[in-house]
Amino acid sequence: MSNVELIFQNVEKSARDAYDRAFSRNRFRVMSKSDKHFLMQEATGILMEKIFYSLVESLEIKNIVECGAHDATTSRRFINQTKGKALAFEANPFVFERISSLPMDKNLQYFNVGLSNKHGVANLNIPIHHVEDSSLEASLDIREDIFEYTKVEININTLDNLALEFVKEKKCCLWIDVEGLGGVVLEGSHDILAQPNTRMIYIEVQDDGEYYKNEKTALNISRELAKFGFFPIAKDYPKAKLYNLIFIRKEDLPNSATLVSNFWLECAKISIPIFRYRSLRDLASIVKKRFLISDQGGGDAIHRILATLGSKSSQKILKVRKTSH
Repeated sequence: MSNVELIFQNVEKSARDAYDRAFSRNRFRVMSKSDKHFLMQEATGILMEKIFYSLVESLEIKNIVECGAHDATTSRRFINQTKGKALAFEANPFVFERISSLPMDKNLQYFNVGLSNKHGVANLNIPIHHVEDSSLEASLDIREDIFEYTKVEININTLDNLALEFVKEKKCCLWIDVEGLGGVVLEGSHDILAQPNTRMIYIEVQDDGEYYKNEKTALNISRELAKFGFFPIAKDYPKAKLYNLIFIRKEDLPNSATLVSNFWLECAKISIPIFRYRSLRDLASIVKKRFLISDQGGGDAIHRILATLGSKSSQKILKVRKTSH
């Protein structure tokens, strides 16, 4: 087994151990399983962003290249926190038209182009129900769970052609969120990956083609980046079909050990709210399921609470019992 495979497995194990401890601490929370998973994913995303900016500071990164920028939120936040510069690339022309009409920071350059491993034109697939509303799901690839797309012809180019000179200026990081094309974008970024100024990569990945048909697996992306001296150190929620990995250079690993260790400790300490519900009636339903309240006999005290919260079934049960008495 290669070094990168061992490191990848270690990150996987660290994630499972941390999140298993977090789930153990939160196992009695009164909420649906799907809501619990969503909140864990949300919480780990916040911690991923926290370690990202801690690494930006410790590695003295001054610039960012954002791939799949949408409204360039990441670039704007980076500029606000670091006073650095950003290049942002967005393939969707509907998104670009809307965002480019807004005021732009002087340190942000925002371009309408799809990133690929070649220069030319390609069809951007936009979910048919999201054509005009700036969908985050537009991609040059096809998602397994979306069946109807409209196609828009766009210009594509490599990151090397578009951003190499920018990367040469100062220490830089890459933020890659390109809806199933991370591997393809990296194929067109070899000169940038070889640049000493490129210090960190934040990239959305998947395992085993679960989401996008043609995307490389996270392990294969890790193998590709290892050729340029990058190794994974952190990942967010492991039960999500799409998740994110952070890579840094081998020489930066020793000095980043404390930050990485603290990241996993914080993941293990995630605490989610006791209740997660959309309405009082939802809460009533969850409580009944959680505590296995029977409709036959007993539980009047609980039913009175639930009836007050709006549970129609508890109100009916109390009415029937009152009548029977």
